[in-house]
Amino acid sequence: MQLEFSRLRSAIFGALEAEQDGTWFRFFRFTARQRAIYRDKYPEFYTKTLGSAGIRLDLETDAEELSLDYRIRKASSRNWYSFDGYVNGVLTTHLQGSVETEPEGNFRILLPQGTHRVTVYLPCLSAAELSNLTLKSGTVFRPFIPQRRLLCLGDSITHGYDATYPSFAYPNLLAAAWNAEVVNQGIGGERFNADALDPDLNYQPNLITVAYGTNDWSHGSQTYFSDTEQYLEQLHRSFPNTPTAVILPIWRADAQRITPVGTFEEARRFLQNTAEKYANIRVIDGLTLTPHLPEFYSDRYLHPNDIGFQIYAANLLRQLKKYFSMETYL
Repeated sequence: MQLEFSRLRSAIFGALEAEQDGTWFRFFRFTARQRAIYRDKYPEFYTKTLGSAGIRLDLETDAEELSLDYRIRKASSRNWYSFDGYVNGVLTTHLQGSVETEPEGNFRILLPQGTHRVTVYLPCLSAAELSNLTLKSGTVFRPFIPQRRLLCLGDSITHGYDATYPSFAYPNLLAAAWNAEVVNQGIGGERFNADALDPDLNYQPNLITVAYGTNDWSHGSQTYFSDTEQYLEQLHRSFPNTPTAVILPIWRADAQRITPVGTFEEARRFLQNTAEKYANIRVIDGLTLTPHLPEFYSDRYLHPNDIGFQIYAANLLRQLKKYFSMETYL
């Protein structure tokens, strides 16, 4: 069974928009309006909006093998990509390649007899296009039905830097734990930027997470204060009743510096005070989420590695459950 575009689209999650180009299918986690704003006003980030972070194929099938062709385009500063394949929630297949030397290939998962849930996580840090998705000897095709919707907003850590297993990026781990779809709108290097929010977003989440601030502090200026206020005000106008978790910046090895924003703690405190003005927002202390040891970061100072991300997600889940009732909100 080879899936045509409409059937494949029904089993793709984390994409707000999709398009077909001949036999190839593209998926977008940002709306056309958002992509145009980045292209025209913030071109240094535009390519990153095309990446596949948070996008996954998720379905039930009785096939003996799932196979798809892919081609990869650069969509971050990283030159590698990877796919993860799960069967009934168990990681069984992983493929990693070079954007420059292996831009095309085939990803396949061998499946045991019977009907199983199969999940394929697309690369976080590159843009993947799919073609020839085939369910060998399969007669059953049922798209996954998520129970909840998440929207994750943030910078490179939300984007997935530097999880070598895309399923280990914390937004994907949150979605897996809550049987949810996640739209990941993290962008490496981005700061609080109200222009990036689409007020007409055709996606109603049950929970929003916001994780900016570390870049604002490290590379920013006094505009951090107004940028933060404008962003949270715009987010509140767009989703006034949606439970929202603002995650204060996590540990970083160079937090002793003083930048034009001030100390790291002053930046965190301003963000907390600003976020607490809104009744639907709860603040989570990022310093409680990840270890304060360089061994848990791919670059040894800022971006979690695979183990760091798993600790991040586990601690974040515990914090979220303190504030948001699964029955009421999720």
